[in-house]
Amino acid sequence: MAYAALVSLAQITDLILNLLKYFISEFAKHRIMSIHDFAVFVLSFLELFPAEANCFEAQITDATNEAEDILEYFMWNHVQSRHKWMSRFTFGISRKKIEFQLEKATGEISSLAGKLMDIKKSLKYEDDRLISDSVATVST
Repeated sequence: MAYAALVSLAQITDLILNLLKYFISEFAKHRIMSIHDFAVFVLSFLELFPAEANCFEAQITDATNEAEDILEYFMWNHVQSRHKWMSRFTFGISRKKIEFQLEKATGEISSLAGKLMDIKKSLKYEDDRLISDSVATVST
């Protein structure tokens, strides 16, 4: 479930960054790039460390789905704002709300990515130690 949600999130961030890159604020662009980087990192983590990722499955899925919902609303709002019947005042409020939600989603995702990075580092350290122990055993 988490894997499929992450693939979808990576696709929607690519879509936004490629199609709307000239129409979104630098703030939003930076947040969306961060979310994309998270999706790519967690996808690789799931592939490399599936057993360790199991205990984070629900958290990954929830954070990913929340971020995707916000991004879909962001795209919808962008399309709606292009219509003349939508006032600037309404769009300004919506834009601020979306930017706040993007900030919140990025924070949650960053926190989760930090936990996974710590696990990855500890597992790499253990792998490096096992390799050096194996080399020492073979050379003696």
